[in-house]
Amino acid sequence: MGETFCPLCETPRPRGAKRCVCNYTFEYDRPMHAVLRRGGAAPRLDGLLLAVALVAGAVAFYLARNVAQPPRDSMLPTILLAIGTFTLFGAFAAPRWFMGNRRARLVVWLVGSSGARVFYAALGGAFAGGAAGFVLHP
Repeated sequence: MGETFCPLCETPRPRGAKRCVCNYTFEYDRPMHAVLRRGGAAPRLDGLLLAVALVAGAVAFYLARNVAQPPRDSMLPTILLAIGTFTLFGAFAAPRWFMGNRRARLVVWLVGSSGARVFYAALGGAFAGGAAGFVLHP
């Protein structure tokens, strides 16, 4: 069962129509169980991404807290936390504008879409963990 109303202009969908009068393209008429059985566009990696991000964050936290000496009165932890949060968002949500970026396309080409998401989860976790290690430095 597909869409019965156009989400843009809210007009009813004519029977068998592929486009609305406002030029909105209706989704394909497929049973929902067929979409769920296929698993969608990308495999569910949320658990793996969370584990990779936490491990990378813990390693970076340890290194930043015990090895590196952060400069005093620096914006470095704030910048690292912002970059880490943005990268973690890109890994978990995987929006087209993030994975289609010129630099991200190279990673996607090298390791595939799922591998790129794991890579960006590790990178984001490392940035966020390093920021936390710098903030909590003795």
